[in-house]
Amino acid sequence: MKIIFFGSSDFSLPHLGKVLEEGYEIVAAVSVPPKPKGRAGALASSPLAGLARKENIPIFEPEKVRYIAEELSLLKPDIGIVASFGKIIPPGLLSLPRLGMINVHPSLLPKWRGPSPIQSALLAGEKETGITIHITAEAVDAGGILAQEKTDIFPEESYKELERRLAELGARILIETLPRLAAGEIVPQAQSEKDATYSRRFHTEDGKIEWRELAEKIFNQIRALNPEPGTFAFVEDLHGTKKRLLFPRARLELGNTSEAKGLVLQAGSGCKIAAEGGYILPLEVHIEGKKKTDIASFLKGNSWLIGKMLV
Repeated sequence: MKIIFFGSSDFSLPHLGKVLEEGYEIVAAVSVPPKPKGRAGALASSPLAGLARKENIPIFEPEKVRYIAEELSLLKPDIGIVASFGKIIPPGLLSLPRLGMINVHPSLLPKWRGPSPIQSALLAGEKETGITIHITAEAVDAGGILAQEKTDIFPEESYKELERRLAELGARILIETLPRLAAGEIVPQAQSEKDATYSRRFHTEDGKIEWRELAEKIFNQIRALNPEPGTFAFVEDLHGTKKRLLFPRARLELGNTSEAKGLVLQAGSGCKIAAEGGYILPLEVHIEGKKKTDIASFLKGNSWLIGKMLV
């Protein structure tokens, strides 16, 4: 079976790895163009492109997929596999492979279609999610379902932790689905449009913490939006300068709070911040532009934070 693989982020890596491990022929990989990275702004290829090069797979990194339509058609693929690609595949290419294209999506479709299903599930405080393998259609994540499997979301699981676990689950289900699809044993099941929900891309402003919100909601925000776009609040330092304080990781402590919401309190060698119905206990923090560190180390050099109000 000749396969063209479309992907970009870390989520796509176990899928490509598993397909190679099973001995399938990858005739090409398609990813996003290199992007500036780090303070120097040097161009860096996507994780998927890096793995493809390591495995000597021909790699395309076009600005638009339609630019390489002719090259892909010459490869005469049997199937296309999409896993966290991040670009729209034009209709003319969807029917190019003999068996069509399939997508590995990290949600229980039709719930959380779109670009950020894992983050959206965490932000909503959901208790379960899963993997759906479906036909890639013109409408985003709306094609017929080929396979689906649920998994619980652990209470303190972060976005990256859940993404890694779903990627491994997706890779397994993909390998189970491919031979059945090739043999014509699967009838795609239509999705319920009335039950469809949609995720969106998150931006910096989505990471601003409002301490009058429920502590559990803030905790889910921290779980969902790190490492990107990140969660933060503002605080005045000893000199009265307003600083952006970022919270990459935290724990939740539920309970009644009588303190002003946003007040930073000592908690052992760390601290906790009052919110509605509980406290947020930062595990890692950093002032914007500085390196992140564990909370105990941060407080050794920034004890002024205790007693401050975060806004």
